[in-house]
Amino acid sequence: MARPLLPARVRENMAKPPNHPVSRTLAKNQDIWQSTTLWVMGQDDKVPAPAGMAMFPQEIARPPREWGERSYNILRWEEMPRGGHFAAWEEPELLAEEVRAFFRQFR
Repeated sequence: MARPLLPARVRENMAKPPNHPVSRTLAKNQDIWQSTTLWVMGQDDKVPAPAGMAMFPQEIARPPREWGERSYNILRWEEMPRGGHFAAWEEPELLAEEVRAFFRQFR
């Protein structure tokens, strides 16, 4: 008889429904996700709070500036020289300086 490629404990876990990796609870995780994603803006709605956008060149999604300006009060839009989706980990000094630069205008 052929030996399975995966240990029994791995095969058993694969057959179970997905759970939150730490708490092993699916329902609570779904409740949190649904409660934070059901808010939908109308076509002409705009978030009035000042916003800044740091666009990192290796980011997964890079929306055009006009999309951001359509829904947000964009006061600062910066094309960053390097970094990506995990900018705080990849380029912490660069990101920190950009955050400081955004908030400097409110002093």
